[in-house]
Amino acid sequence: MDSTQPASSIHAKGEIRILSLSEAEVKKCIDLRKLLDALADGSKRFPTVV
Repeated sequence: MDSTQPASSIHAKGEIRILSLSEAEVKKCIDLRKLLDALADGSKRFPTVV
């Protein structure tokens, strides 16, 4: 079950809602293989300079 809760900040001008999802809900919404592929592709395009 998802839930939202307000977050506060000194710099905030209004209320910010945060969506909280369980691991099972995230797995239903996101194909983790596609996410990992996209992250790997992005790291190839934008290598980290140390």
